[in-house]
Amino acid sequence: CGVMEQPIPSTAALVQDRIGLGRSGIMAFDVNQTCLSFLTALDIARLTLARTGASMAWLDCAGRNRLRSCENAIGAGELILRIVHAGGAGRAAPSGTAALRSLMSPLPLGDAFVDRGSQSGVLATVYVDRVTALAGASGASVATLLGYAIAHEIGHLLLGNSTHGARGLMRPLWSRDEVRRGRAADWTFTDGEADAIRARLASRRALAPISSARLPRPAPR
Repeated sequence: CGVMEQPIPSTAALVQDRIGLGRSGIMAFDVNQTCLSFLTALDIARLTLARTGASMAWLDCAGRNRLRSCENAIGAGELILRIVHAGGAGRAAPSGTAALRSLMSPLPLGDAFVDRGSQSGVLATVYVDRVTALAGASGASVATLLGYAIAHEIGHLLLGNSTHGARGLMRPLWSRDEVRRGRAADWTFTDGEADAIRARLASRRALAPISSARLPRPAPR
């Protein structure tokens, strides 16, 4: 993301003046998006997962300044988190009628690949366009909802299964009413889930605590 040159007047007005349209009477305005929302989402996910005994550290493997360790094979205690668009590479996110239909029928906000035999997995995916659409329809914070979605998918990896709960954070689908209501019990692991994750971490010292979660380079859109 970029940082505006100055808040008032807008940077757009400066650009307009420099291209010779300063006195044209054409309106000019900035459209700003903060980088902090993504960091907030990661922090919310970290705090939500902390209740299970998992201590998370994030390694940004997507940016130009990614760490050299990102080039190494994934190690014990590491997980991979992808933040992508549900449309996939080369496909635009749904809009118009398709987007409206998706809001009427809640869709999964992500998925986690868990091997049923070994009851383990390392790859979690969250669909940022679905998160953004649900947050917008519910009047909720995108950063908060994204953080909960990240914690949900990583929760599957820590539990070692794809099973969903009837209540709490591990519910299979989140409705607009639930998001809008913002009841604390809906956005945390149940006591049973937290105990199960804590027991798995304790029995597999290589995964206790989870040392890091990688944020890989995004696929081209």
